[in-house]
Amino acid sequence: MTLGGILVLLMLLVSLIVFIYLVVVTARGWGILHTILVCILFIECWVFLFCAAGVQSLRVRYTQQAAKAKADAEQAIAETRRLLWGNPDGNDLNLEAVVPVQGMLQRMTADRGRVW
Repeated sequence: MTLGGILVLLMLLVSLIVFIYLVVVTARGWGILHTILVCILFIECWVFLFCAAGVQSLRVRYTQQAAKAKADAEQAIAETRRLLWGNPDGNDLNLEAVVPVQGMLQRMTADRGRVW
């Protein structure tokens, strides 16, 4: 168990002890209905707290996955751009890229018609 989990359980124990003390002290003046309703409210608050913590945990995990997927998509787009157009830094003709080779092929077929 991590330090955060131990602190949460310790906080739960302390709040439970304080709550039980306050209910015992004030139960004489309230009556049974009010005491039961306050106990139910206390339990509902802690259930809501743990549900909210679970949702936050899932949100953090999915946000990290989305950021990783976005970085992977940007890398794939850059790789596609490099394969289509070649290296943008180089001034020489890149024969491994699709668009320059396709242009050379079109020029060669146009020249072929003139030569005949």
